[in-house]
Amino acid sequence: MTKQTSKRYLERKLSVSKLIKMIPDKLLENIAKDTTVDYQVKHLNATLMFKLFLYSILKSERLSSRFMEFFYNSSEFKTFSGKGGHQTRHSSIADRMRTIDGKYFETVFENIAGILEKHFRKKTKKVTEILRFDSTMVAVGAGLIKQGMQVGKKAEKSNGKKQLKFSIGQKGMLPSSVQLFTGQSHLSEDIALREAIIKNAHSQESIVVFDRGLQKRGTFVEFDESGISFVTRANNYIKYEKQEVFKVIKGRETETLVFEEDILVYLFDHYNKKIDKPFRLIKARMKKTDEPIYFLTNITDLTAREISDVYQRRWDIEVFFRFIKQELNFSNLVTYNENGIKVMMYMILITAMLILIYKKVNNIEGYKIAKLSFIDDLQMEITKGIVESCGGDPKLMKKLYGTE
Repeated sequence: MTKQTSKRYLERKLSVSKLIKMIPDKLLENIAKDTTVDYQVKHLNATLMFKLFLYSILKSERLSSRFMEFFYNSSEFKTFSGKGGHQTRHSSIADRMRTIDGKYFETVFENIAGILEKHFRKKTKKVTEILRFDSTMVAVGAGLIKQGMQVGKKAEKSNGKKQLKFSIGQKGMLPSSVQLFTGQSHLSEDIALREAIIKNAHSQESIVVFDRGLQKRGTFVEFDESGISFVTRANNYIKYEKQEVFKVIKGRETETLVFEEDILVYLFDHYNKKIDKPFRLIKARMKKTDEPIYFLTNITDLTAREISDVYQRRWDIEVFFRFIKQELNFSNLVTYNENGIKVMMYMILITAMLILIYKKVNNIEGYKIAKLSFIDDLQMEITKGIVESCGGDPKLMKKLYGTE
């Protein structure tokens, strides 16, 4: 059993050690210098906090500052981070989390996303880049947080809840952008998703995909005029005026859909005003349920089937949300300070990127197994470091662990 397990480990195409080396300390230190995040900070510098957050997210099922204190003071983290013998308290970690400049972690996130995308993008012919956007909500007791959106009962009541909204963009299998919204107006996806999409970088080859939570007609026009190609779903009761038949597709099928109509239309807005800009409306039905499915787009050089295939790729971001909530405890807020929430938001997404790359390259099935394998691989690297620090002498581990 041991021999077989060891063989599987050696056959991994990408080790955690190699993956983490793609994020060199020099990069983290340069970003810290550029953002002046460590001004007047002696021990808990940004590079060390980055490593502590990464290590803690991986090692804890339900993270807290007290757990981070335990991890920070452990010999394992000392080996992982190279921090030396400094010890700290959970209150110091919590204070640093509240005050550390979130811009540092945002910049680190953007840099790591770029590095991983560059190294692991498929070496194939140029293909259309699909950018998926969606939002997820995290509920917090109204008494714990000042900011947030009111939902249901009034948040001032003891049993009231507030919601925080995270709007995420995903390129390929990796998150490419994220925004935290706390204002009541951003409860509407017409506002939140529009802002998330507009602020994200787009290329001429990319297609933005989003669900029908964003329905404002003026936003569709804005996207089109900004050169943003998009695919979304329209409500079955959408009001429109037919301009022309784009292509005859009645009776054509996919594995799940039967197409009925492919037309160019003028849409009507909330005030029943016709929008003087044509969009493409593709009408289909589900084979199993006979449910009508409408796709809306400003793309004219793809077939109806290709448009439906592009929209199906939107499901990937739903899977991603489930992964970070179930496996990385995204819904568990370590702090209720807005700056600290943003810091952990970026750190969880960075951790997710590393696990997703590890899962993909090593052909691991299942997100939970991928996370456990990642942690096991990391643990082996740390153990190796401890043994090397002891010069191969297990007796010296007592000194390293402070038991002498």
